[in-house]
Amino acid sequence: MKKLNRFPLIFLLFYGCSSSIEDINLTLFFDHTAISNQEILITKISKLISEEKENLINLSPSYKKSWVYEFSAIKKWPNEVEVRVKEHQPLAKWKDKGFLTHSGHIIFPEEPFIEMDLINLEGREDQSFVLLDNSRRIQSQLYRLGEILEEVKLKQSGYFEAVTLSGMKLIFDQENFRDQLERLESFISFELVSGRNNYIQTVDFRYMNGISVLFSQKEEA
Repeated sequence: MKKLNRFPLIFLLFYGCSSSIEDINLTLFFDHTAISNQEILITKISKLISEEKENLINLSPSYKKSWVYEFSAIKKWPNEVEVRVKEHQPLAKWKDKGFLTHSGHIIFPEEPFIEMDLINLEGREDQSFVLLDNSRRIQSQLYRLGEILEEVKLKQSGYFEAVTLSGMKLIFDQENFRDQLERLESFISFELVSGRNNYIQTVDFRYMNGISVLFSQKEEA
């Protein structure tokens, strides 16, 4: 069982009529370092708790608009409420606006954008984990060139493009990706020997038994 990181956020809740007011100290606990805007989160949770005086267990907000996956609250008399929060853990950006999470959800948090060093994926939602797996396989080869993937986009016609931070573009056919990945490995090995790897602009692997390579004008000169 993972040890929870404690974030003692205190908020006063008021129950009862004006003649009998009870101050409640609300404390949040997270599985990991918190991603959520904690001021916004504690306001939302306190509102839910104030509306659910009898049952404070499993008060879960909509997963698509928040970093919160689920949370539960337990009253500890006389004036304490402990809230345990589980957040989505992002694996990749999704279409520059959302995030693909460890739980398989694609979320679009309403909170301000959080800068994260994640690859951007784009395509059909039912192909999100296929794209993620493909991107990791490609990246494992690109490390040899010192290249880092920035985005992978699945096109409607069934092929996908992988673009690195330096601007190198790799084009694959989704149906024959495994064979084409082997060609990528061989191609990188050859270019490391040739010394031209810094001039690669575009590599198209969608041919039956070969590849097409476009080098930059500097290399041609």
